[in-house]
Amino acid sequence: MRILPLLIWTLMWGSGILSAQDKVYYKKNKTDNWKVTEINPQYMKAVDAVDPELGYSITPSNVLFVFNKAGDFLVIPDMYDKKKNVDRNIKNFFKKGKSVFNDYDKIITDENEIIICNYLSDDAKRVNYVVNKKNFSISKSEVALIVFKSGEHRILTSFEKAHKVLNVIQDKYSELALTNYDEKTAVSDSAVASKDPAADSTNTPPLVGPPGKSGSTGAATSQELPPATLSKLQDKAKTNIRQLGDYIQMICQKDSDPDEVSKTIDQALALFVDDAKIEVSSLNRTDVIQYKIKDYLIRLGMLKYDKVIIQWSKIQYTSMLRKGPDGLYYGTVEFEQRFLGVSGDNQTYEDITRKTVEVVLRPYERNTGGGTTIEWDVFLGDIGVTVTKHA
Repeated sequence: MRILPLLIWTLMWGSGILSAQDKVYYKKNKTDNWKVTEINPQYMKAVDAVDPELGYSITPSNVLFVFNKAGDFLVIPDMYDKKKNVDRNIKNFFKKGKSVFNDYDKIITDENEIIICNYLSDDAKRVNYVVNKKNFSISKSEVALIVFKSGEHRILTSFEKAHKVLNVIQDKYSELALTNYDEKTAVSDSAVASKDPAADSTNTPPLVGPPGKSGSTGAATSQELPPATLSKLQDKAKTNIRQLGDYIQMICQKDSDPDEVSKTIDQALALFVDDAKIEVSSLNRTDVIQYKIKDYLIRLGMLKYDKVIIQWSKIQYTSMLRKGPDGLYYGTVEFEQRFLGVSGDNQTYEDITRKTVEVVLRPYERNTGGGTTIEWDVFLGDIGVTVTKHA
């Protein structure tokens, strides 16, 4: 194979859907369509997409990122500075075929969010998509790029801006692409972002306040919550998740007082929306079982182990709170759960499960003496399993 100097550049700026082959993106909005064959700290090798005998050697510092035909990408500059995940990212890029994760569309926002969805359409102002059989839309000005399930992709911003966003999400994207993804995961792990209240007016559920609250909340849905208020509520959601973890730890202890357990279950249920469910997995079986939250909490006290330790860590947002088509606010938080069960004969079972939980903001009326005001409170929705692995 001949190694030729890189002399010819192909300018392809304009945001149509790009062909499903390896595409190399350079600084100054320049691209080439090649088949990348090797990447190391000194150079990147590629062959011509039409003539494999025509080869190129490229200095990595000249490249921003590269997409392959499956829709996976590599951000090139300084990639070897991330020594922890570089092998995994390269493995994902060069893997043979497509993973199940690649069978979903991904909308990647300027705020470094990955919306895992089914793309519907877009126009001059908005991109429309479906998550969990619900229609949403996001302003096109908030979208950096779209990666389609076909492997094609469309960049809606400058190459430099796209590079910055892809650099932030690189590790997460590769991790998702290499996991055993399924539809449940796609729903629970989606970053449901920038939802338009008018996106699906024919399928908008009635707006209600938190459990036990009543009254008109229509005024609240016509207003956007101030950023400072959203920030406080986002922090409260993480606090509620940590509190739930503490409740769960108390419930599953064999020496806990039954009355205290009953009280703690009620306190835990108050954190959730009605009809919320939780998925439970195990290394000893392949299926994931779903329970209603109350049934799950009751079952915790019936575990066969003499001692149980459940610890939650790495609690972080994968989708910040955004307004949905029903006027409520939604977000997605991911965390890791370490489960350790010890039986009487010192036999142990231990695993680590990555889970996602939906966060929902709901308005309610609060009496203030001279009248009522609209307030917002945080609730937890369904908790899903993403990956279960050995500790």
